[in-house]
Amino acid sequence: MAEVRDHVLVGARIRPGDTVVLLGADDRRLAAEAARRAGPAGRVVAVDLPAHGPARPSVADGAADVVVARAPVSHPTGLQDAVGEAARVLRPGGRLSVSLPVHARRRYHVRLCGPVPAELSALAARARAGAAEVFAPERLWAAAARTGLLAERAVVEDTVRRLRGQAEVEAHLRERDTGALTLPEHATAALGAGGARRYRDACHEAAARHGTIAYTTPVLYATFRRAGDGDADGAGAGVAGRLVH
Repeated sequence: MAEVRDHVLVGARIRPGDTVVLLGADDRRLAAEAARRAGPAGRVVAVDLPAHGPARPSVADGAADVVVARAPVSHPTGLQDAVGEAARVLRPGGRLSVSLPVHARRRYHVRLCGPVPAELSALAARARAGAAEVFAPERLWAAAARTGLLAERAVVEDTVRRLRGQAEVEAHLRERDTGALTLPEHATAALGAGGARRYRDACHEAAARHGTIAYTTPVLYATFRRAGDGDADGAGAGVAGRLVH
């Protein structure tokens, strides 16, 4: 989404001539805008992040002025690997600007007919728990601290997405950005096969009834800096503390 991309770029503060590393080789729009800001004297290098394990080194240690990423991971272990790769390639004083959707706090603005309230509560609790394993802000701060990155800026803002029609609802149900499982897979685990069918049918029925299903996801935007000469121990801890608590 354009607003998420723009927030990440604001935190990155890319200057002409900068070397920019993009975590996530398939984020073409973010790559294109980063390249425009870096200009002909700069360069953008996209690094693919595997689902499990660290990235295959393609950028020299300390070669990057800026690292940018939008929701770069979908598994808990991947977050530490992604932040570790950013710390490795950044020069002292270089910046990491990243967005992280807080899916455990996602809110849907629609009433589903079919599943009973107890079933919906069980599904929501399971999905929130799975999402929290991956996208909790605390995990980002911990990953940054372990790699020596200092927090500079952090803000959480709501992002509203609208699913228009059956095709977009079905695509949303197949997404894995709430953790390792899709929503129907969470539903199967929480409610059984019959409950999962009722949940899927209710989502499509709501789309048919309303035309559009809207939901709100809080997104964490954070900027970190690789420590350089003159940085005091514990710098940046206050920024993280204000977001976590």
